[in-house]
This record gives sequence, structure tokens and C-alpha cells, in this order.
Amino acid sequence: MNKDVLEKRKLMSTIVAKDFADLNGSVMRTVNTVFKSRWFKLSDLLLAFPERQDETIETLNYLEKAGYLEARDIESKVKMEIQYSEFNETEVILTAKGIRLVKYIETDDAVDV
Repeated sequence: MNKDVLEKRKLMSTIVAKDFADLNGSVMRTVNTVFKSRWFKLSDLLLAFPERQDETIETLNYLEKAGYLEARDIESKVKMEIQYSEFNETEVILTAKGIRLVKYIETDDAVDV
């Protein structure tokens, strides 16, 4: 593989990582600003990112697995994973770790708040 191909791949990797961190940060800022520290319907959050639904769902999965968000069923209040949920039947909240992230007490290279 020549040097140009390697440089292009490295540049693309950097762009993809930056885009991922930017969207993660946008979601966390939206949750913090709009919903604060209360439970909110997952489908309401997705309305804020209509043109990037698939990417936003990937972001939500990351943020949950990283411990920044917690999800539960609206009716039963049973904890669940976002990736297995029905968005109209699921509510989400910032965890203590998520609050520390949006308040700049903690950092994560994959979340550009």
C-alpha cells in the first residue's frame, strides 16, 4: 500500500471519529439542556435529530453502554437497553456519570461536549 492511500485512510478515520464525537456531544448537550435530570421519552429526543436517526441511535447505544444514560420501560419502569427498546415506550435519563460529563467534571474523547 502506498503512502497516499495510508494517509487518506488515516484522514478518513480521523473524520469519522470526530463526527462520532460531535454527534455524541450534541446528544448529551441536548439531553442536558432540554430534559435536564428527569426522565424523558426517547422518541422526543430523536425528534431533535431527524436527519440523522440511524446515527443518533448508534450514539444513544454508545452513551448508554458508556454509563452516561439509563433507559427503562415507561409503564413498568423496568430497566432496559436502548438497542432493544421501542422508542415510544422507553424513557431515558442522564446518570450521575452523564451529569459529570456535561458539567465538564469528566471527559471522554468520544464525546465532544
